[in-house]
Amino acid sequence: MQTQIKCLAIRVPIGTSKYPEPTFYRVLTKLIDGKIIPYTIENIYWLDSNIYSEKQLIWLADIKTKILRLVPEAEVVEYSSEASYKTASGEIFTLLSLQKTWTRKITTKKRSILSRLKDSDTIVEEPEDISLMPSLIPMAVIGKHEANLYRVLCQYATRLHYEKMFQFEYLYVASKIYNKNSEDRLHPKKLLKLTQKAFDFISEEIKDNPENFKQKLTPRELRRHRIKHGATVLQKSNKRKRDANTAKVQEAIATDRYYKADGTTLNVSALANSLSLSRPTITAILKTL
Repeated sequence: MQTQIKCLAIRVPIGTSKYPEPTFYRVLTKLIDGKIIPYTIENIYWLDSNIYSEKQLIWLADIKTKILRLVPEAEVVEYSSEASYKTASGEIFTLLSLQKTWTRKITTKKRSILSRLKDSDTIVEEPEDISLMPSLIPMAVIGKHEANLYRVLCQYATRLHYEKMFQFEYLYVASKIYNKNSEDRLHPKKLLKLTQKAFDFISEEIKDNPENFKQKLTPRELRRHRIKHGATVLQKSNKRKRDANTAKVQEAIATDRYYKADGTTLNVSALANSLSLSRPTITAILKTL
């Protein structure tokens, strides 16, 4: 359980474009065809202090979310204190220096991409300018507070996933706001445990049943979807027309009225005139028969 948030842990596949040098790292491997192959690097960006306040939690979650938008191949993970890491830069980061470091590296490597993004998609300099967190969902006030809180946290976690913002810090901030505005408040440790429980539950549900958890399409993804959908509809429409025309040609041929004098060669022009189809269409259909 994330009792303390003290770093940003990000995995990037081997061969990913250059990214900011972490405090320390480890290389993860997997067995492929009997060989141990490195496949990803887990980078740890250590923070100068633990993250507690709502402002800090939102800021860290915003950094994570925007990094994933700009570097889709990255994956945010939890830090494992039992793992063996190697020292890289050894640098300790503040939230602002971490944000600026990633901004500098991303801007250098992805300038052409950034030029096409809106201002809200880039990592800004000051946390006060960041307002990514979706609005909260109303919570039931009848019944036990803990049960109501867990239920609404699961709902909010699902909304975060839909918005492609499924970060623990956002959910934890939401739980603190809900709890603060309730008369029957949970103890901070119990609140953290309940938040982690909701986060883990939705994470497992997304993993086991991804078809039940849709995500919001970006404008570019939406355009691609519409183009693909339009092409599919057009293909189906064209197929229906081809099938109908083929059926008409087959019925006409079956009458034996469209053969030339030799009795074996079909009169394409006569078929075309009779069925109101073009010669190329008739020819194409005859090739399939």
